[in-house]
Amino acid sequence: VMLLAINAVCAAASYNVGPEVKGNLRVMSFNIRYINSEDTGARHWKKRLPLIVQMITQFKPDVIGLQEAKKSQIVDLEKALSKQYAWFGKQRVANILANEEYNPIFYNVKTVELLSHNTYGLSKDLKIGAKLVRSKEPRIVKVGKLEVKMGEKAEYALARIFTVGTFKIKSSGKQFTYINTHLDHKSNEIRTEQMNYLIGYLKSNSSLLSKPLFLGGDFNTATPFSELTALGMHDTRNAARIKTAVQGTFTNWNAHELPIEQAQQMGSLIDFILYNQKGSIEQYAIVQRIVQKGGKQVEEIMSDHRPVFIDVQL
Repeated sequence: VMLLAINAVCAAASYNVGPEVKGNLRVMSFNIRYINSEDTGARHWKKRLPLIVQMITQFKPDVIGLQEAKKSQIVDLEKALSKQYAWFGKQRVANILANEEYNPIFYNVKTVELLSHNTYGLSKDLKIGAKLVRSKEPRIVKVGKLEVKMGEKAEYALARIFTVGTFKIKSSGKQFTYINTHLDHKSNEIRTEQMNYLIGYLKSNSSLLSKPLFLGGDFNTATPFSELTALGMHDTRNAARIKTAVQGTFTNWNAHELPIEQAQQMGSLIDFILYNQKGSIEQYAIVQRIVQKGGKQVEEIMSDHRPVFIDVQL
């Protein structure tokens, strides 16, 4: 019933790329923007939820990694997608902030089978599920060689995590792993240390690199890390046979209701899906939702980020 209502509300929309799958696996990454009281009007979660649900049901990703998802948002998506999708993941280190964020991975239960999963902190000091004690001073956590302040104020770095899932494609039996992460939004130095930690994880679990591996998420930088290239991870944007790409993935809301040609020039590219070159990237796309307004095609926002997906032939 909920999905029918959503489709009725959103029926007039189209997208800048068709839904046809051009491989045997579709992988998506999407920062859905955390629910908060400051986002009103078209930015309000309840306004954006049906748009996101319709986009997922339209494109039918086999796996989709979300960033900035709070539990209430996950529950909303779970209810709307329950007949086709399940999810896993744990919240970031439980902060003094209520309703902490997750990096969940939703997966299509009709097309893939979940074999194993886990969630890790991007530092050995970050224990998933542990609480930061309320105090006047921020907690100091080591991230690599850095000592990072963590607390409730915006200028303090946030606990960051990555979620790992290994799957089997039901139609072929082929296995792959998807890692979903969200790096620090303020400090390149912290991002580098976080990525070094993730690289260390991959080196310690080298069996993951022997099979198809995808690393997606909000990297908060326009430059993928050279250390990942050295490890054999490459940007799917550059490898795709078909590319439907706009200027960027992070619009900071600025593309809302702009004419589609103008909106395509908005945004910075900070959301990526990397892979270890096992499989052929048949299609890469940054998704725009398009509606008619005032006789023109304009972009309708689903988040302050746009979703990214790839079609892969394994």
